[in-house]
Order: sequence, then C-alpha cells, then structure tokens
Amino acid sequence: MTSTDRTFVRDQYESEDRLETRRAVWRGDSQGRQPQDVAAASIASVAPTSILEVGCGTGEFAARLLGEHPTATLVATDQSMRMVNLTRKGGVDARVADVMDLPFDDARFDVVVAMWMLYHVPDLYRALAQVRRVLRPGGRLVLVDENFDDPTHPDHDRVRNHRRDPHHEFDDVDPAVVGAELTAAGFAVSEAGKTILAGRPAKLVRATRT
Repeated sequence: MTSTDRTFVRDQYESEDRLETRRAVWRGDSQGRQPQDVAAASIASVAPTSILEVGCGTGEFAARLLGEHPTATLVATDQSMRMVNLTRKGGVDARVADVMDLPFDDARFDVVVAMWMLYHVPDLYRALAQVRRVLRPGGRLVLVDENFDDPTHPDHDRVRNHRRDPHHEFDDVDPAVVGAELTAAGFAVSEAGKTILAGRPAKLVRATRT
C-alpha cells in the first residue's frame, strides 16, 4: 500500500497523531516568517470572493484564510472525517471530499489552494482537471510542497530515514511535472519550480485557469 492509496490516506489521517511531520512543515523561521505566507499573498493578490482548499488537514491554513478574507466564501476539503471535524472547529465550512472527484459546480471558485498534499494524489492529471473545472476562468491555483530532497532542509535527514514508510514519502512531487500536467489540463503556468519559503526549501506552483 502506498502514500497515494485512498484507503491508506484516509487511515493515516483518521487521527491527528499521524500529522507529526505535516505539523513540522508549518514552523516559521527566526524572523517569524511562515512557509505559507507566499501562498497567502498569492491568494490575496486576486481579491477572491470564493476559495477552495483541498487536503486541508487540521485546518490551520483554512482558518488563516478565513481571517484574511472574512467576506469570501471559503470551503475546505479533506478525505478524513477527523480532519474535517478539526477544521470545522475553526469556523470553516469543511467537507469530506476527494480532489479527484470534487463535489462542486463548474466555475465555482476564484482560488483553489493545495498545501502539502500532492504526494497523496494517485492521478495528478485527473485531480488537476477537477481543479480546473471548479475554477472560474482567470481563477488562481496555488500549490505548495516541502522540498525534502534539498540537503539544507531542516527535516531532510529525518524524512530520508523514514522513506520505507509511505506516509513519509514527501519527495516524489516534481514541480516541473506538475507544471507540464497543468499546461496539458488547460492552465497558464506562471511558476513551477523549487524555491525558498521562510528559509525552507520548498516546491511552489502558481497557475491561472484559461
């Protein structure tokens, strides 16, 4: 069973105890900068009236977005009912859903954001096609993953030592491949590569639905 198996993913996230590594990626640097700041700024730049977060986990980022965009409609989804319940505690409209089969109307959202979840998606093209379907023309897609491949990443050695556990295989998301898949799915890609977010090596993809 692998980190992209749907049953495996649901089982892994039925308890927040499984989120030790995921929680670690939210740490800020010594200046107080947060890895998610770039994603938040990219979202704010389009002044969205409707936002969808896929793979919301415990809802930290969704709660931040709710606070930064109080008049926008915000929906967060996750495959785990436990994660959905935790996200709801932050006042977020959270629902159980699979990114490969999103239960929303066409052209529903101004922004779709996915933070540290692409490594769980078994069919990337199908997921991105679903994201494109629910985005309005001109809508923004923001994807962020940690770059644990970089030896300077503070968790590089820890993650490398856990590679036999599929839950820890965060390093199989190639932003260049994601960018190519987005282009094929009908997006104009403005960025798809490796970068530094708050002093941490990361993978960042930004694209617009055409």
